[in-house]
Amino acid sequence: MLANELGRRGIETVLVDEKPGTAFNPQANATQARTMEHFRRLGFADEVRSLGLPADYPTDIAYFTRFCKHEIGRFNLPSAREAKDKVNAMAGSWSTAELPHRVSQKFVEAVLRKQAERLPGISVNYGWRMNAFRQFDTHVEVDVERVEDGLRQTLTASYMVGADGPRSKTREALGLIYTGETGVIRDFMGGRMYAIYARCSELYRVSPHPPAWMNVCFNTERRAFMAAVDGKGEFAFHTQLKPHEVETDLTEDDARRMFQAAAGAPVEVEILSRGSWTAGHSLVSNHFRSGRVFLGGDAVHLFTPAGGLGYNTAIEDAVNLAWKLAAVIKGKAGAALLDSYEAERQPIAKRNTNYAKTFADSLGLFKPVPEIEEDSPEGVCAREQAGLYFMAHGRAEFNIPGVTFGGRYDGPGHRLGRHSAAARQGERVYPQRLPRRASASPVAGGWQIAV
Repeated sequence: MLANELGRRGIETVLVDEKPGTAFNPQANATQARTMEHFRRLGFADEVRSLGLPADYPTDIAYFTRFCKHEIGRFNLPSAREAKDKVNAMAGSWSTAELPHRVSQKFVEAVLRKQAERLPGISVNYGWRMNAFRQFDTHVEVDVERVEDGLRQTLTASYMVGADGPRSKTREALGLIYTGETGVIRDFMGGRMYAIYARCSELYRVSPHPPAWMNVCFNTERRAFMAAVDGKGEFAFHTQLKPHEVETDLTEDDARRMFQAAAGAPVEVEILSRGSWTAGHSLVSNHFRSGRVFLGGDAVHLFTPAGGLGYNTAIEDAVNLAWKLAAVIKGKAGAALLDSYEAERQPIAKRNTNYAKTFADSLGLFKPVPEIEEDSPEGVCAREQAGLYFMAHGRAEFNIPGVTFGGRYDGPGHRLGRHSAAARQGERVYPQRLPRRASASPVAGGWQIAV
């Protein structure tokens, strides 16, 4: 996203990423309305909205004892086609040019890459890693290495941005640290989790319930949540590991049994990928910048993935930082404008990680009673009570225009001269596409930005 924003403003940028390409695993699954507005401004919102689930696939959030057993609650949300139709008639808190879209990050990343590679002055280089960097008064030197054969080069850039994830080498080299809360243990969404990217088209035939985008499994044996990836049988499945389950010992058959336990049926499951991760983080870096080096995304804020806020917060980091870098590089603003990036984005990161923690607490601290799956009056009563709870939870987690649109920049950080006016002007002035420029060379030489 940063490369797209900078390229549109005519800023030569080189991006290196040690992965061979964009994501294979589903990762984030919710694109919030503000992010869709940014995609609209850049001209590819319709392309993003056409990806992922079929146009008429419901984006409901549904709660079950098991996916093929009792449904205990459902929060209805529009399909992609309905969202496009509804946007012209909606008012109030959801009065926006773009409603949220449920699409896997793997599809969004591919669009962002394609769009960035079309821009003059943007060099996108997968299969390259950053090994080290050095700051000087006027520039940054960045040592990069090609993963395939160890070929090394040194880039020279005006600025560098480390968007290198929660284990950020850039943050570590700068001596910056996460602050906040971590290691939270909950009955669900706290502690050791296991992610399974699975293909199971049979689930649609076996389940007696209408399809949903997000499916939550609530019982005493195997709690899980599962996002539909393509609406045809691919799912991003996440479950809480039990104390006796050691992630390094788990086999593909174990992963298959986990999925089947949550389904409540012996469905055929193809495991596409699997791995462990840890829930229970609400972390924000103590600083977002040191000299000519900036941080963004998971490198400065780490969420438990509730509410779909992590990826969307990262998108807005890129939008905020890009126009400021462009303004300073072009001489339209003084270097002090760059101080506003941390002043503005750090409070938003703290607010959003706190919201995500609240949603994770609401889901993970609510425990199922033993009779939740019984076909008895007690079981019916337990499911009714759980359904009421989850309906309230669903509204709180997914109907969030205040979180989506409510970020604002004020307070002590805006004692930077006329920075508030500059920010407002920047948001209006810089989004337009600039005249095309000559294509940049591959990794080498001098750049304005290294990402």
